[in-house]
Amino acid sequence: MSARRISFAALLSLPILAVSAPVPKKAVPPPLDGTWQVVEWHTQGTKADPLPVVRWVVTGETLTIEGGRGPRAGLKVKPVLPCSLIRPKDGGPTALDFVTHPAGGSPDRTFPGVAEVDGDTLRFCFAATAGGERPAKMEPGVGNVLYVLERVKDEPKKDK
Repeated sequence: MSARRISFAALLSLPILAVSAPVPKKAVPPPLDGTWQVVEWHTQGTKADPLPVVRWVVTGETLTIEGGRGPRAGLKVKPVLPCSLIRPKDGGPTALDFVTHPAGGSPDRTFPGVAEVDGDTLRFCFAATAGGERPAKMEPGVGNVLYVLERVKDEPKKDK
């Protein structure tokens, strides 16, 4: 009979322990607004050759990719392709879809991905083909593309 009392007492204490457990904080995706400079990229599991100056300018869900040789080479940085970065409702806090908007009436193309921000570094990994599978890990691999970008700080204004 004493074994029953211990079991019953143990059962009664379980709900109290569950109620007193800390509630995990909801993961909130970090803001991406700003200008980001591509510093490294990998495609299909292989580190790619360095890019000419490529910047991502993010405003809300609007992404403008700028490319070219950059002002240092005497060429103006120009927009390359209109895109969007969309956070899908069912993908969790790291899910981020890269959507391209081709010209000429072609349909939009969605590349499922994941993103993380650590200070001024953005890592973004997405499927290499439109409609592909969202990468499970933030690492280079066959079937995905990984970008590492750094936030561009405002350049100090020169006194005239």
